[in-house]
Amino acid sequence: MNSLTLTGRLTTDPEPGPACALIRVRPDTPGAGPEDTGALTAVARDDLAARVVDFLRRGDRVILSGRPRTAAERADDDTAPTADIEIADIGPSLQHAGALILRGPTPTDPAPPRKVAVTTDDNDAAAYQPGKQPTGQLTLDDG
Repeated sequence: MNSLTLTGRLTTDPEPGPACALIRVRPDTPGAGPEDTGALTAVARDDLAARVVDFLRRGDRVILSGRPRTAAERADDDTAPTADIEIADIGPSLQHAGALILRGPTPTDPAPPRKVAVTTDDNDAAAYQPGKQPTGQLTLDDG
């Protein structure tokens, strides 16, 4: 089975569908502008689709792994007939940004995920600087 890994930016917000989410990713290429030229359509399914819709937005730089879909697969798929890629995993790229990991329930830890609020000393999320620990408060809300 062929697999691929690519980095790129989302050109639109994720589109939720029945048990899936469609995204458009413009792969990183040197000198490329912000336009949608060359964007690929990819589909995430089930729980991954819900996380894609909840946490990713247009302009986010992502790393995704998956496999190319054949023409026959696209023709047989009523939920995502235009998708070029079936996503196995996706996440934010940390090349030029930071991320906060939220863990949800797992088979060994059925507790629901906790709400997280982050405030910096100057109430500015952009205060993060590479190589420097962010200052401020991290609040976990168990309610």
